Parts: sequence; C-alpha cells; structure tokens
Amino acid sequence: MRILKDKIGLLFAIMLPIIPLTFWYAMKPIGDRFSTMATTLTSLGQITGLLGLTLFSITLILSARLKIFEIFFGSLDKVYKIHHKFGIVSFLFLLAHPLFLAFKYLILISASSAATFLLPSSDWAKNFGIISLYLMMILLIITMFSAFRYQVLKSFHKFLGLAMFFGGLHAFLIPSDISENQPLRIFMLSLASLGLAAYVYRTLLGKFFVKKFTYRVISVNNIKNDVVEIVMKPLVKKMEYLPGQFIFISFIYGNISSETHPFSISSAPHEESLKITIKNLGDYTSKMKTLQVGSIAKIEGPYGKFSYLNAYEKNQIWIAGGIGVTPFLNMMRNIKYNLYAGYSIDMYYCAKTANEIVFLDEFMEASKSVQGFKLIPYCSDEKGFLTTKNILELSNGVKRKDILICGPPFMMNSLKEQFLKLKVPKYKIHLEEFKLL
Repeated sequence: MRILKDKIGLLFAIMLPIIPLTFWYAMKPIGDRFSTMATTLTSLGQITGLLGLTLFSITLILSARLKIFEIFFGSLDKVYKIHHKFGIVSFLFLLAHPLFLAFKYLILISASSAATFLLPSSDWAKNFGIISLYLMMILLIITMFSAFRYQVLKSFHKFLGLAMFFGGLHAFLIPSDISENQPLRIFMLSLASLGLAAYVYRTLLGKFFVKKFTYRVISVNNIKNDVVEIVMKPLVKKMEYLPGQFIFISFIYGNISSETHPFSISSAPHEESLKITIKNLGDYTSKMKTLQVGSIAKIEGPYGKFSYLNAYEKNQIWIAGGIGVTPFLNMMRNIKYNLYAGYSIDMYYCAKTANEIVFLDEFMEASKSVQGFKLIPYCSDEKGFLTTKNILELSNGVKRKDILICGPPFMMNSLKEQFLKLKVPKYKIHLEEFKLL
C-alpha cells in the first residue's frame, strides 16, 4: 500500500494527458482526421499541441514545491526529476506542433509559405504561439546546455511562466478544437490556469505566501578540508523535522548573496539549534566560511523522505560519500539521543583518504556506545571504490535490508545498479538526489 501511494502522483501525471486526447478523439471520426496528408499533418499538429500544453502545465504545477507532492510522489527529489523530464518532453511536443503545421504548407503550397507560417504576422493569436515557442526554446536550451552558475540558470528558469502565459493565449484565441469543444476548452483552461497559479505562487509571490522560518546564525565553525558548520537559533518558532530531511535556505543581512540553496540538516531534531554542514564546491559554498555571525537565515522546509525512520526494515546499510554524510550525521545523532531499540545499521563512510572524513570521532563514539550501530570507514585510495562485493563480505549480505545512499551521483547510480543486480527490491534502495533545474 505504501509503495502504491508513492506512485499515485506519477501515475496521475502520466494519465492526465490522455484526457484532452480523449475529447479530441470523440469530436470527429478518426478516419476523417487521417484521410489525407493535409488532415494527417493537421491532426499530428493538434495532438502534439494538446500534449505539449498539458505536460507544460503539469511541469509548472510540480515546480510549486508543495509538501503534499511528497505524499503522492515519494519525495521532493522524485518530484523534481519528473518535473525535469516532463519539461523536456513538453518542449519536444510544443516544438513539433508548429513544425507539423508548417510541413503541411510546405507540401501543399511552397517552402516560402511554410517559412512565413513560422514568422510573426498580423495574426496575434498565432504570434502568441510563436513568442511562447521561441521563448521556451531559448530558456530550455540555456537551462540544459549552458555553463551558467546555478542562480543565473534559476533566474532564466523563472521566465518559463511567461512562455506558458503566451502559449495559453495562443491556444485559447486561435480557431481550433479547443475553441469548438467546450469540455476540452474547460479542461485545458483549468489545467493551464493551475500551472500559471503555481508559477505565480512560487515564483512571483513566493516571498509573501511561502511559509518560512527565521533563524539567526550564532556560529560558523571551520571543521576541516573546506567544510564549515553553520549553527543557527530560531528567532520565533523552531522548525520541526525528521532526521535526514533537508531545507532551502537564504541568508540576509550578511556578507554573502541572499540566493536560496538546498542543504541537508546535520543537527538532530531534539537539538534547539539548527545546523547545516557545507563543503566548498563552488562560487556560493566557497563563501560560507565568511558568513557573519548574526546573519538572518530564512528557511523553507523541511523536505525529503530520506530517513531511516521511513525505511521498511530496521536492518539497514547506510552509504555516505564525501559531504553526502550530512543526512547520516543527522540520523546518527538522532539514534544516539533516542537509543531506538531494534535497529541494526552498518554505515559505510566513503572518502578518498582518511583525512577527508569529517566528524570521524563523533561517528566512532556512536559506533561504540549505540548498540546496533557500526561505522565502517572506507578510503578509495587504499581499497578502491566501494562495491556490493565489499558490502556482502562486511555486512553479512543484504537480504531483508534497506539501503540508504547519499553521495556523488556516479557513486549512487553505480551502487544502485549493483544492488539491483543482487535482486534487492528497488523500493528498498533509497537515494538522496534531486536536480532543481
């Protein structure tokens, strides 16, 4: 039942585009729609337009980052992966939509007529579609293939709502099946309106409507190897969270950018202070060590279902790679404080060298004092990359165990494939991964 619940959102999102196609199919005999080359190209243009607008609307809805999505999609990282894939597919459909129609002009009239069809004219209903298409092409190409840093790409990404607005105007103003069929028109208008509402809620008015907790930075601790720990105290209300969850955070009144970034929480839920542990991995994170004490943190969350409490089995294997240790630090501290009985956990802490392992003393102390918790440091310079063969030998197999992995994408994907080959059920392999754009 729990597995099915986590899939409901994806199944609904996949089935939703079938609805407008059903309305379209019922309008005319299918033989008439594909009777000639002209009607076939027109029909293909209509199908791709309906699918493109539907998927684009779903993409914008998913970008609202509503917590209820985690209930029906499994976790926010899965929501973002679906958002990303649907965005690409919707772009391909919306690109094919005018190309099918232009190809009709190319076959029946001339190449110049086909080219003219794709250019602005006095017909503003058509122009809105052209503007939407070109804007979407520019924004998605920049987002997917450029080398701009994250915050610049995020700014470009915000203009997708504008592309949706012009696309919606085109769909509802131009003579088409949408204008002729009231149920289809109501469905498409409702879905497009939800997409635009989600865009307005998250992007344009997020600072007014999205709930955020306010914290103050009380210390910035240099751990080692360009790793810093930010410690914060709540100014009003403390945020409640589960061990392993993450937040979106921005700092204001400090000496760094106020842009928003996601970070795993490294403090345990019982602690009054909130901690995040950050490694220097780029422009923004390199400045965290200079963050001023007293800076104000605006925090949105918590998010994520990557927690040993959400696993199916109490026998678990944790695998951390590099700074991917952060959610495990949170979970270890929670286990140590609560002393939950019945858990048996082998934690593999992977790093290139022993010097790169942070909080080693704290993990070792927990390994000695908490029954059922065992730390296994694993340095690739000495032993090579961690494989399931090593885990089978050191952890007495993987049968009836949940696997939790957080680290570099290559490591997570490689180990996931290895565990699947060992017939570990996919739903028992938990990865902390998400791509925001």
